[in-house]
Amino acid sequence: MLTLTDSYNRRALPMNPTALPAFSDNPIWMWGDGARALVVDPGDAAPFETALEARSLELPGILVTRQPADHGDGADVLRRWKDPFR
Repeated sequence: MLTLTDSYNRRALPMNPTALPAFSDNPIWMWGDGARALVVDPGDAAPFETALEARSLELPGILVTRQPADHGDGADVLRRWKDPFR
């Protein structure tokens, strides 16, 4: 389990992992608490967009763990999810 700290209420929010199918060799990961989700290494934005929209989740952050394009190509597309006026 991953924990996200809510800076407003100063409490820990447990985040559970969800594997999203994206590439033939491995899934991509989203960590969520039912209202918010963090996306990890968004090489492809489409699976995250589908999951965020289907579950009506907010996106407080995007985590890219390393440089190769297959780990962050979708980050620019997903940044619009952080914009409340998208």
